[in-house]
Amino acid sequence: METADSRKGFNMEKTTPNSILNVLVDKYESSEISKKKSNRNIAIKIKMVNYDEEYYDSRAFKRYQAYQDTFNLLTSLDFVSVESEGEYVLSIMLNLNKIDAIYEWLGRTNIKVFRQERLEILRNHNTHRELAPVCTFLIEREMSFKSNKQYFKDAHELKEILKAIAYLETQRDFECTLRQASQIIYGNTKRLEALQGKVSKLLRAVEPTLEGQTDQSIFELYGIVRNPTYIYLKGSMNLTIKNQVIQLGTLGGSLGFSSDLLQDLSISGEGPRYLITVENLDTFHKIQPTQGVIVYLGGFHNAAKRSFLQRIYTHSPNIHYYHFGDIDAGGFSIFQDLIKKTTIPFEPMLMDVECLHTYHNFTRPLTQNDKTALEAMRNTSFCAVIDYMLRENVKLEQEIVDASVFISNLDNHQ
Repeated sequence: METADSRKGFNMEKTTPNSILNVLVDKYESSEISKKKSNRNIAIKIKMVNYDEEYYDSRAFKRYQAYQDTFNLLTSLDFVSVESEGEYVLSIMLNLNKIDAIYEWLGRTNIKVFRQERLEILRNHNTHRELAPVCTFLIEREMSFKSNKQYFKDAHELKEILKAIAYLETQRDFECTLRQASQIIYGNTKRLEALQGKVSKLLRAVEPTLEGQTDQSIFELYGIVRNPTYIYLKGSMNLTIKNQVIQLGTLGGSLGFSSDLLQDLSISGEGPRYLITVENLDTFHKIQPTQGVIVYLGGFHNAAKRSFLQRIYTHSPNIHYYHFGDIDAGGFSIFQDLIKKTTIPFEPMLMDVECLHTYHNFTRPLTQNDKTALEAMRNTSFCAVIDYMLRENVKLEQEIVDASVFISNLDNHQ
């Protein structure tokens, strides 16, 4: 005779004592009572109709009997109490007075012990300058009983992530591959790649300027790349690489070289009259300087591009240095990051109110995230244009702007 058990492929797992206890303990760990002492009479319970509605199927006798055996065992251990109606159990309630014994039975560590362990790790690492922002952020979340599961799964992984961030912060001026960094940090070439998403997520949480950046681009900011970086430039300047002189102006186009060559590269001759970094690739291809140099950044610069820019500045400290980017919060952040990390006195190029007026028909409205980011930047050198952007609800992408007249004026200026 066919029964509900045989027809549906009866699964014993849900009927086991550990399965039911784990569900109850999960509810306990997400409740207020597990986080702090509460005077409220909070009941941790599950309804059988929600846990397994087929429990009430009269044809599923094996399932029913297995559940009854489990309920008898758990009540005899005083781990739970049950509310019944007739021969069926309606709900199962966790006995909070037995919570330590329940954790021991399940082989789980009490969430309060985990929390104390995490706090101890974070407080010990908080004394390290490079880890202070991350540790402070996580400590505040722990003390507020907010979940940090999106950042790490356990204490061991927390230590691994802090180790990675400490390495990133202390070596950002040098470029190495992801696997090289992983070997240095963990003695394993693949572990850092596995943790890259969580490390990046945590860095975004403590550094607002990283919002919207991919995991790979964030690591590149710290000099960690999957493959050696390529630096693209065009214009008028002489480079010497391994005693080979390259006259950029005679190429008639752009040049790209691997960061591997930086150690053998130097600037020779008089140097350029000016230097412009650009945020977007389309703009890089459009601009055709004859007396200066254009360097493609691709967003926030990385260690290799920083080293190259600083090498030019050392050779030619008295020329004008410009940055040309989007007129939005991201573009302003890239500009500020460029000055802060290179210590080169860059000036913004075509990133002002006049440019917004000129290209008003091509502007786009601000999102709420745009407005929040701009509000936080009001006290910067971009205050005038930010006031205008917030008032008029506009932003502008760099690709729209024609820089040819600006470049021509620079080239013709004696």
